[in-house]
Amino acid sequence: QIGEMSTRATGMGSAFTGVADDASAAWYNPAGVAFTDGAQIMVGGAGIIVPGVDYTPNASTGSLAALGFPAPAATSSKSKTLFVPHAYFTYWDENSRLGASLSINSPFGLETDWPATSSLAASNTFAQIQMAMINPSVIFKLSDNIAVSGGVEYAYLNKVRLNNSIQLLEGKNNDGWGGTASIMFKTDALSVGVTYHSQVKIDINGGVIQGGPGVANLARLLAGTPLAPLIPALPGLVGASTTGSTSITLPDQINVGVAWNATPDLLLSLDVDWVNWKTFNEIRIIYAP
Repeated sequence: QIGEMSTRATGMGSAFTGVADDASAAWYNPAGVAFTDGAQIMVGGAGIIVPGVDYTPNASTGSLAALGFPAPAATSSKSKTLFVPHAYFTYWDENSRLGASLSINSPFGLETDWPATSSLAASNTFAQIQMAMINPSVIFKLSDNIAVSGGVEYAYLNKVRLNNSIQLLEGKNNDGWGGTASIMFKTDALSVGVTYHSQVKIDINGGVIQGGPGVANLARLLAGTPLAPLIPALPGLVGASTTGSTSITLPDQINVGVAWNATPDLLLSLDVDWVNWKTFNEIRIIYAP
């Protein structure tokens, strides 16, 4: 998950659900738009530095060396510098007590790059998820102090790569739909906000799967099993292509925020966030016959 969705909110530790008083409310809490004036627009981006990760095996680390894969050894992933853009628009009409917002950002993404010769190669060498989220919402003011919003979320998966030494999988141009709702209670000194983003399931159909260099090492694994007759064909599978399908479910999340204007120059804000990471427990790949 990428938390840097606006400069000001990031500077506040992303404790913005109970504040939501600029254009980035379109993402953090659209109901907050009811307590703004007229139209607001925000365009920007975040430069994210992802440091390399060091891996060191220990005595309990399993080994596939007997199957021809590299023995467990210390290794490091490559560091990355990524740019994540965002754009927000909000509009409030006090006379009709109605408003609208539009959020365009990328709240989820992934990129890891491990050496192809490392002991982790059978699990992962390169993984990448690039996506964009478009979220229009409608806002209604129930009273002078309470507003609610509802909207849809469209997730466009531009590219996904899940590679290891056994197989290279690539899919692109897939999408899915979800929804969002929020509420804001606001007085002169205190505001409380709650935002919900639903799960978004993205089916990846027609992904290209290519046999990786580690396919040939499977011979030792298949030896003595009912699949042993396949061993002579393994070298020919290196570089061979087929199609397959899988799905990625972006997790639902709940954000609860409280903000208090202690003095004209001091704003205290607190957020509690819950993200349903169970949706990422596994990724199942179905191969075309």
